[in-house]
Amino acid sequence: MKKILPLFIPVLSETKEMEYQFEQKYIMSDKKFRQRFPDFKSCSYPTGVNHMVNSFIKL
Repeated sequence: MKKILPLFIPVLSETKEMEYQFEQKYIMSDKKFRQRFPDFKSCSYPTGVNHMVNSFIKL
């Protein structure tokens, strides 16, 4: 089925290369980033989106 469906739905052919992410635990860490940028402050998702949209409006 995984080999036949991409013939009819081309975007499915790209899922094969991403399967490794679901075969093992996928652990993401920002430890190195935090060490490099200790003053970095995170914000909520809606606040971040607002900042990003406003930065594009100013362009």
